[in-house]
Amino acid sequence: MALRLSKRESRMLLVLVAIVALYLLYSQLHMPLNAELAALNSQIEASRLKADTMRRTAVSLSALENELADLHRRLDAIWKGVADEPDVPSLIRSLERCSVQSGATLTNFRPLPVVVARYVAEMPFELILEGSFASVVDFLRRAEEESPAVVFTAVRINVSRSDTFSSAPQLNAVVSGKTYYRTNSQAVRAGGGA
Repeated sequence: MALRLSKRESRMLLVLVAIVALYLLYSQLHMPLNAELAALNSQIEASRLKADTMRRTAVSLSALENELADLHRRLDAIWKGVADEPDVPSLIRSLERCSVQSGATLTNFRPLPVVVARYVAEMPFELILEGSFASVVDFLRRAEEESPAVVFTAVRINVSRSDTFSSAPQLNAVVSGKTYYRTNSQAVRAGGGA
């Protein structure tokens, strides 16, 4: 028994076969291509975000490199003011000069044990000054300005005498401070060596 279809039924069958073929073509080619295209678009967007992040990081890195170079220049300028070894006689002469200029009297200077670190050594000291409040303050300002490697850490003041109410009282000030100098590894670096 042969199945005979009318002309209209055969056309409908052909249209149905064409629709099924189009659907199969769509489901086998177009849908996977769309999924792959969506995956590629998301990868492109992720790559774009990563490139933007890398660009911002590069700009930030460049700024940090510039800041580091500036800090190195500042550090080199500071190291120029720091001696290669402790020079107590020069320090005492400098402090005496400041005391004369300020009107205070430097009566005692006592170096304390040196503390050595990797690049710098610290030599604490104590000194005793006599003079008016203004002369003691002027001495402290002048001494720190004259030698960048000198830092005063504490001041203990006692009134030694006051003749009248009109004259400024004479003070006895015990000043603690520190001076710094380079250790061998830093002296080599600052001198252009290693």
